Formats: sequence, structure tokens, C-alpha cells
Amino acid sequence: MAFYLYQHYSLTALADKFQRLRREGPYFGPAEAQPFRSADIFVSEKVVVPTYGMRIWLTQYLAQQSAVVANIDFPYPRNFIAEVLNRQFAGQPDYRPELFTVEVMAWRIMKIMAAAGAADRAEMLSALTAYLQQGDERPALRQYELALHIAGLFDQYMIYRADDLVAWRTALPVADPERWQAALWQQLLVTSDGAPLMSPADAFVDYLKLPAGQVRGEPDSEPVPVAVFGASTMPPVYLDVLRQLANVTDVHFFYHNPCVEYIGDHPMRGEKVVPTELDDQEYTNKLIENYGLLGREFSKIIQDLKGIYEEGEETAVASGQRESRDTLLTHIQDSVVQVCQSDGPVAVAPTD
Repeated sequence: MAFYLYQHYSLTALADKFQRLRREGPYFGPAEAQPFRSADIFVSEKVVVPTYGMRIWLTQYLAQQSAVVANIDFPYPRNFIAEVLNRQFAGQPDYRPELFTVEVMAWRIMKIMAAAGAADRAEMLSALTAYLQQGDERPALRQYELALHIAGLFDQYMIYRADDLVAWRTALPVADPERWQAALWQQLLVTSDGAPLMSPADAFVDYLKLPAGQVRGEPDSEPVPVAVFGASTMPPVYLDVLRQLANVTDVHFFYHNPCVEYIGDHPMRGEKVVPTELDDQEYTNKLIENYGLLGREFSKIIQDLKGIYEEGEETAVASGQRESRDTLLTHIQDSVVQVCQSDGPVAVAPTD
């Protein structure tokens, strides 16, 4: 079982790689690689896609290539990761992820705020109660909107700050703005009956600490390989879970890299950049600035992956090469792919 990395700036090239994987199985890596498609036609293929549009595009492209596109499960990353964690921790009485959805947490937080005056941590929650006591014609709506906002914040914390939430279980942070959040989070970690709960943040941390031999795969006897197609960014913890999952089944990651050059140091829109002697405007591109900080940081994580099988450079470059055409669009595309500025005004052909 292994983690395979495929990357290209062209989605069409990535789709061709995926089609080759479906047809031939892994074409690089260990000789005893696991076939991607099961011999049992009733076993679904698992292809994780970032959006519904990506699912439709990939399905249509494969069909145009005369491929059979049937019995394929297309989960979104969040749903698939939840499925992996549920498979690992299902059966534990304290693991109840349904209590940590945004909708449910909002109502639980409302209940906690309503009883904040009598709670042990009333002083730490005083900032919330002071806000709610401000004059308002619809106090219940004000309370719900605040609870919903906090629930959304905790939902993001569980993905991007899981370690902090685990630490908050036993200790409150020193920083004043976070103390009320930690106090509120501690109360969310128990049921109304006082029973302790395991949050998704705890599940993330515990899953990544598991020895390889304790990671659970599919309940079926035959492991089902997983493909992640067209992702240009995702929360780093999701990638860590996929790496851990590769201990029990093959994971094929098709990374949509916008460039052939390294962009880990490229400035992004809205970022404050301190000029250095290494800065060279020739090797920056305004369109890449829209890729965002998350996309840039994820590209750095991808380039730094260790212990994986990555497609050889010759194979990656040879695939997906488009026909050279002297048009304005191809000039723009090439400037993004090569991370450079245009050499000057481009003459537009009458037929362009």
C-alpha cells in the first residue's frame, strides 16, 4: 500500500493520467502495486473530487475517451475524511460527530449561553453575556446569530487548529481573547448528562498518531484504492489523513499544479511582502497572485512530501502537451505555467 502523486498544470493531462491508471493500474512505483479497479464489478471506484463541477467534467471527459464510467463513488473531501474517521472510531461511546456539526453546535452554544450566569465559568463568558445584554428588539435572533457564528468558527478550528482544541480540553490559554472560546469549547465536550465527548478534532489527532497496523481500511476483505482528482488545495490535515490511510490501501493523488515552476515564494494578493535582493519582477505573474495563500502553502506541502511514489519527470512532461498556437489565450496560459511576465505587447491575429 502506498501514496502516489501525479501533478500537472493541465486538467486534461491529469484526466489522461487517471484514465491510464484505470486501464493499466499504477504505471510507476512498486512492481506489486494494487490494481485500481477491482475485478468485482460490484465494487465501486472511489474518486474524491473538490467540486460537483469537477465530477461532471471528469465523467464527461472519460466518456468522450470511450471509457466506461459506471459505479463510481464521487465523495467530496470533507465527506470522505469523515467516512474514514467514522470507520476508525465508530463504536466508541464518546465519539458522536453529529453533535459537532455547525447546526447542532449552534443550538448547544445557545443553551450554554442561556445558562452562563449560573455556570462555573460565567466570568470567562462574560464577554458574550455583555454582548447579548445590549439593547435589541429581537434578543433571541441576536443570540442565535452569535451562536451560529461561533459554531462556524469552531468548525474551522477543528480542521485548521485541531491541536489547539485538544489542548483546550485540559487547559485554558493565557491569551485573553481565546480564554472564553476555550471555556465554551470545554462545555461543548460534555453532553447535557455530563458524559465526555470525543470531538472531530480529537479524532484527527488520535488518527494521525495511530501505528500503521492499527489503521482500519474498508470492512471488505479487498482494500479499495482511492483517487483524489483535481485538487489544487485542501486543509493540510486532510492530506495527513490520506497519508495515514495509504497504510491500508493505495491512495492516488492527482494534484492540479498551476505552474511548472516553484511558486512557494511567489507573492499573493493582499500579502505584505518585504522586498529583498532576490525579488525579480520577471519571475512573478499577476494571475498567480490570485491563487491565494492557502494554494501557495499547499503547493509547498506537496513539494515537500516524503516517502511517496511520484511520477517520473519525463512521463509528467510528455503528457498533456497542448498544440502550440500563437494566440492571446496561449500567451496568457504560458505566462502562468512558466511563472513569468509577458515579453511585451502581443499581436492579435485577425482570426484570433
